[in-house]
Amino acid sequence: MTLEDSDERGMLLRIEGPADVVDGAGSWCESALRRQDSLGFRYIRDCREPSPKALEISPHPQEAADIAALTATLRDEFFENFEVHGDSMLPTLRDGDVVFVDKLERGKLPARGAIVLFEGDGGEKMIKRVIALPGEALELSAEALRIDGRALPSSAAGDAEAASSCGVRLLAQDLGASRFEFIADPRAGALTARVPDGHVFVLGDNRPVSKDSRTIGPVAVARIAGVARFIAWSAPAGRFDWARSTTPLSAASPPTDAGK
Repeated sequence: MTLEDSDERGMLLRIEGPADVVDGAGSWCESALRRQDSLGFRYIRDCREPSPKALEISPHPQEAADIAALTATLRDEFFENFEVHGDSMLPTLRDGDVVFVDKLERGKLPARGAIVLFEGDGGEKMIKRVIALPGEALELSAEALRIDGRALPSSAAGDAEAASSCGVRLLAQDLGASRFEFIADPRAGALTARVPDGHVFVLGDNRPVSKDSRTIGPVAVARIAGVARFIAWSAPAGRFDWARSTTPLSAASPPTDAGK
Protein backbone atom coordinates (compact mmCIF):
# COMPACT_ATOMS: atom_id res chain seq x y z
CA MET A 1 0.00 0.00 0.00
CA THR A 2 1.37 3.42 -0.86
CA LEU A 3 0.34 6.95 0.09
CA GLU A 4 0.78 9.47 -2.72
CA ASP A 5 0.91 13.28 -2.81
CA SER A 6 -1.94 15.45 -1.52
CA ASP A 7 -4.50 16.85 -3.91
CA GLU A 8 -7.31 19.39 -3.50
CA ARG A 9 -9.33 16.94 -1.38
CA GLY A 10 -6.45 16.68 1.06
CA MET A 11 -4.93 13.37 0.03
CA LEU A 12 -4.81 10.79 -2.73
CA LEU A 13 -4.22 7.18 -1.85
CA ARG A 14 -3.32 4.21 -3.98
CA ILE A 15 -3.29 0.64 -2.71
CA GLU A 16 -2.15 -2.59 -4.27
CA GLY A 17 -3.26 -5.90 -2.76
CA PRO A 18 -1.97 -9.41 -3.49
CA ALA A 19 -4.40 -11.21 -5.78
CA ASP A 20 -4.50 -14.29 -3.56
CA VAL A 21 -5.61 -12.21 -0.57
CA VAL A 22 -8.45 -10.66 -2.54
CA ASP A 23 -9.44 -14.12 -3.78
CA GLY A 24 -9.27 -15.42 -0.22
CA ALA A 25 -11.63 -12.72 1.01
CA GLY A 26 -14.11 -13.66 -1.70
CA SER A 27 -13.78 -17.37 -0.87
CA TRP A 28 -14.47 -16.76 2.80
CA CYS A 29 -17.44 -14.51 1.96
CA GLU A 30 -18.98 -17.20 -0.22
CA SER A 31 -18.62 -19.89 2.46
CA ALA A 32 -20.06 -17.55 5.10
CA LEU A 33 -23.08 -16.86 2.93
CA ARG A 34 -23.62 -20.59 2.36
CA ARG A 35 -23.72 -21.07 6.13
CA GLN A 36 -26.17 -18.20 6.42
CA ASP A 37 -28.26 -19.77 3.66
CA SER A 38 -28.51 -23.03 5.57
CA LEU A 39 -29.38 -21.36 8.87
CA GLY A 40 -31.25 -18.20 8.08
CA PHE A 41 -33.41 -18.47 4.98
CA ARG A 42 -37.12 -19.08 5.12
CA TYR A 43 -38.98 -19.85 1.93
CA ILE A 44 -42.51 -19.05 0.83
CA ARG A 45 -43.93 -21.73 -1.41
CA ASP A 46 -47.30 -22.09 -3.15
CA CYS A 47 -48.55 -18.80 -1.75
CA ARG A 48 -52.02 -17.86 -2.95
CA GLU A 49 -53.88 -14.63 -2.41
CA PRO A 50 -57.22 -15.24 -0.61
CA SER A 51 -60.45 -14.34 -2.34
CA PRO A 52 -61.75 -10.89 -1.33
CA LYS A 53 -64.22 -11.01 1.56
CA ALA A 54 -64.96 -7.30 1.91
CA LEU A 55 -65.86 -4.37 -0.32
CA GLU A 56 -62.84 -2.32 -1.35
CA ILE A 57 -63.24 1.46 -1.70
CA SER A 58 -60.64 2.95 -4.02
CA PRO A 59 -59.64 6.63 -3.78
CA HIS A 60 -60.59 9.08 -6.50
CA PRO A 61 -57.91 9.15 -9.25
CA GLN A 62 -56.82 12.67 -8.21
CA GLU A 63 -56.56 11.58 -4.57
CA ALA A 64 -54.53 8.55 -5.63
CA ALA A 65 -52.18 10.80 -7.61
CA ASP A 66 -51.83 13.16 -4.62
CA ILE A 67 -51.01 10.24 -2.33
CA ALA A 68 -48.39 8.95 -4.79
CA ALA A 69 -46.84 12.43 -5.08
CA LEU A 70 -46.73 12.83 -1.30
CA THR A 71 -45.13 9.40 -0.89
CA ALA A 72 -42.49 10.26 -3.50
CA THR A 73 -41.76 13.58 -1.76
CA LEU A 74 -41.39 11.91 1.62
CA ARG A 75 -39.06 9.33 0.11
CA ASP A 76 -36.90 11.93 -1.64
CA GLU A 77 -36.69 14.31 1.32
CA PHE A 78 -36.77 12.10 4.41
CA PHE A 79 -35.71 8.55 3.63
CA GLU A 80 -34.43 6.16 0.99
CA ASN A 81 -34.36 2.39 0.66
CA PHE A 82 -30.94 1.52 -0.72
CA GLU A 83 -30.18 -1.95 -2.07
CA VAL A 84 -26.68 -3.25 -1.37
CA HIS A 85 -24.80 -4.74 -4.33
CA GLY A 86 -21.55 -6.60 -3.82
CA ASP A 87 -19.54 -7.85 -0.83
CA SER A 88 -17.61 -4.72 0.26
CA MET A 89 -19.58 -4.36 3.52
CA LEU A 90 -19.56 -8.00 4.62
CA PRO A 91 -20.08 -9.31 7.24
CA THR A 92 -22.37 -6.41 8.32
CA LEU A 93 -24.23 -5.98 5.03
CA ARG A 94 -24.47 -8.51 2.23
CA ASP A 95 -25.55 -8.48 -1.39
CA GLY A 96 -29.34 -8.20 -1.54
CA ASP A 97 -29.81 -6.33 1.75
CA VAL A 98 -32.05 -3.27 1.48
CA VAL A 99 -31.23 -0.65 4.10
CA PHE A 100 -33.36 2.24 5.37
CA VAL A 101 -31.38 5.47 4.98
CA ASP A 102 -32.30 8.46 7.16
CA LYS A 103 -31.99 11.43 4.79
CA LEU A 104 -32.67 13.97 7.53
CA GLU A 105 -28.98 13.43 8.34
CA ARG A 106 -27.76 14.38 4.85
CA GLY A 107 -24.97 16.91 4.85
CA LYS A 108 -24.48 16.56 8.62
CA LEU A 109 -21.36 15.25 10.34
CA PRO A 110 -22.09 11.57 11.17
CA ALA A 111 -20.97 9.72 14.30
CA ARG A 112 -17.86 7.60 14.18
CA GLY A 113 -18.92 4.05 13.30
CA ALA A 114 -22.06 5.14 11.43
CA ILE A 115 -22.78 3.59 8.02
CA VAL A 116 -23.36 6.36 5.49
CA LEU A 117 -24.66 6.61 1.93
CA PHE A 118 -22.84 9.05 -0.35
CA GLU A 119 -22.20 9.79 -4.01
CA GLY A 120 -18.85 8.77 -5.47
CA ASP A 121 -16.86 10.79 -7.98
CA GLY A 122 -18.51 8.98 -10.88
CA GLY A 123 -22.02 9.64 -9.56
CA GLU A 124 -22.48 6.10 -8.22
CA LYS A 125 -23.98 5.64 -4.77
CA MET A 126 -21.68 4.05 -2.20
CA ILE A 127 -22.28 2.84 1.35
CA LYS A 128 -19.38 2.65 3.85
CA ARG A 129 -18.55 3.03 7.54
CA VAL A 130 -17.16 6.25 9.05
CA ILE A 131 -13.81 5.60 10.76
CA ALA A 132 -12.24 9.04 11.26
CA LEU A 133 -13.68 12.56 11.56
CA PRO A 134 -12.55 15.99 10.28
CA GLY A 135 -9.10 17.08 11.43
CA GLU A 136 -8.16 13.71 12.95
CA ALA A 137 -4.83 11.97 12.34
CA LEU A 138 -5.39 8.38 11.23
CA GLU A 139 -2.95 5.47 11.51
CA LEU A 140 -4.32 2.31 9.92
CA SER A 141 -2.70 -1.09 9.52
CA ALA A 142 -4.09 -4.51 8.71
CA GLU A 143 -5.39 -5.17 12.22
CA ALA A 144 -4.82 -1.95 14.18
CA LEU A 145 -6.28 1.56 14.23
CA ARG A 146 -5.09 4.71 15.98
CA ILE A 147 -6.91 8.05 15.98
CA ASP A 148 -4.87 11.06 17.11
CA GLY A 149 -2.41 8.65 18.68
CA ARG A 150 -5.09 6.77 20.66
CA ALA A 151 -5.31 3.04 19.94
CA LEU A 152 -8.78 1.66 19.21
CA PRO A 153 -8.54 -2.07 19.96
CA SER A 154 -9.64 -4.96 17.78
CA SER A 155 -9.94 -8.63 18.68
CA ALA A 156 -10.68 -11.97 17.01
CA ALA A 157 -14.36 -12.44 16.12
CA GLY A 158 -16.67 -15.44 16.13
CA ASP A 159 -15.81 -16.99 12.75
CA ALA A 160 -12.11 -16.10 12.86
CA GLU A 161 -10.86 -19.66 12.23
CA ALA A 162 -12.85 -20.09 9.00
CA ALA A 163 -11.72 -16.68 7.75
CA SER A 164 -8.04 -17.37 8.47
CA SER A 165 -8.19 -20.56 6.42
CA CYS A 166 -8.83 -18.31 3.39
CA GLY A 167 -5.88 -16.01 4.08
CA VAL A 168 -7.93 -13.23 5.72
CA ARG A 169 -8.92 -12.49 9.31
CA LEU A 170 -12.30 -11.69 10.86
CA LEU A 171 -11.91 -9.13 13.63
CA ALA A 172 -14.17 -7.12 15.92
CA GLN A 173 -13.40 -3.40 16.12
CA ASP A 174 -14.30 -1.12 19.04
CA LEU A 175 -15.00 2.53 18.19
CA GLY A 176 -16.05 3.89 21.56
CA ALA A 177 -19.73 2.95 21.92
CA SER A 178 -19.70 1.19 18.55
CA ARG A 179 -18.54 -2.37 17.93
CA PHE A 180 -18.59 -4.12 14.56
CA GLU A 181 -16.85 -6.95 12.72
CA PHE A 182 -14.62 -6.52 9.68
CA ILE A 183 -12.53 -8.68 7.34
CA ALA A 184 -8.81 -7.83 7.36
CA ASP A 185 -5.89 -8.63 5.08
CA PRO A 186 -3.08 -9.56 7.52
CA ARG A 187 -0.44 -8.60 4.93
CA ALA A 188 -1.78 -5.12 4.16
CA GLY A 189 0.63 -2.22 4.58
CA ALA A 190 0.23 0.68 6.97
CA LEU A 191 -1.41 3.99 6.08
CA THR A 192 -1.21 7.36 7.80
CA ALA A 193 -3.24 10.43 6.91
CA ARG A 194 -4.90 13.50 8.35
CA VAL A 195 -8.59 13.93 7.48
CA PRO A 196 -9.25 17.38 5.95
CA ASP A 197 -11.79 19.72 7.50
CA GLY A 198 -15.32 19.04 6.27
CA HIS A 199 -14.49 15.43 5.38
CA VAL A 200 -14.66 11.95 6.90
CA PHE A 201 -12.56 8.84 6.29
CA VAL A 202 -14.67 5.79 5.39
CA LEU A 203 -13.88 2.09 5.03
CA GLY A 204 -15.80 -0.96 3.86
CA ASP A 205 -16.07 -3.73 6.45
CA ASN A 206 -14.64 -6.20 3.89
CA ARG A 207 -11.34 -4.34 3.56
CA PRO A 208 -9.48 -6.58 1.07
CA VAL A 209 -12.12 -5.93 -1.62
CA SER A 210 -13.62 -2.56 -0.66
CA LYS A 211 -13.23 0.64 -2.67
CA ASP A 212 -13.21 3.35 0.02
CA SER A 213 -11.20 6.30 1.35
CA ARG A 214 -7.97 4.37 0.84
CA THR A 215 -8.48 4.76 -2.92
CA ILE A 216 -11.05 7.53 -3.44
CA GLY A 217 -9.83 9.78 -0.62
CA PRO A 218 -11.84 11.30 2.24
CA VAL A 219 -15.53 11.96 1.62
CA ALA A 220 -16.92 15.47 1.92
CA VAL A 221 -19.61 15.70 4.60
CA ALA A 222 -21.68 17.75 2.15
CA ARG A 223 -21.86 14.69 -0.15
CA ILE A 224 -23.34 12.39 2.49
CA ALA A 225 -26.93 11.57 1.49
CA GLY A 226 -27.93 9.99 4.80
CA VAL A 227 -27.21 7.49 7.56
CA ALA A 228 -28.26 3.83 7.32
CA ARG A 229 -30.48 2.98 10.31
CA PHE A 230 -31.55 -0.63 9.79
CA ILE A 231 -31.91 -3.45 7.27
CA ALA A 232 -35.45 -3.07 5.94
CA TRP A 233 -35.43 -6.49 4.28
CA SER A 234 -33.03 -8.90 2.62
CA ALA A 235 -33.64 -10.83 -0.57
CA PRO A 236 -30.40 -12.29 -1.96
CA ALA A 237 -31.01 -14.06 -5.27
CA GLY A 238 -34.71 -13.23 -4.90
CA ARG A 239 -35.16 -15.29 -1.70
CA PHE A 240 -36.33 -13.42 1.39
CA ASP A 241 -34.33 -13.80 4.59
CA TRP A 242 -36.85 -12.68 7.19
CA ALA A 243 -34.34 -13.07 10.04
CA ARG A 244 -32.40 -10.02 8.82
CA SER A 245 -35.39 -7.70 8.53
CA THR A 246 -35.34 -4.69 10.91
CA THR A 247 -31.74 -5.45 12.00
CA PRO A 248 -30.45 -2.14 13.44
CA LEU A 249 -27.40 -0.45 11.96
CA SER A 250 -26.88 2.43 14.38
CA ALA A 251 -23.28 3.14 15.39
CA ALA A 252 -23.82 1.53 18.80
CA SER A 253 -25.91 -1.44 17.60
CA PRO A 254 -24.27 -3.61 14.90
CA PRO A 255 -26.30 -6.52 13.44
CA THR A 256 -26.62 -9.35 15.95
CA ASP A 257 -25.92 -12.02 13.30
CA ALA A 258 -22.86 -10.32 11.77
CA GLY A 259 -20.12 -12.81 11.02
CA LYS A 260 -22.16 -15.92 11.91
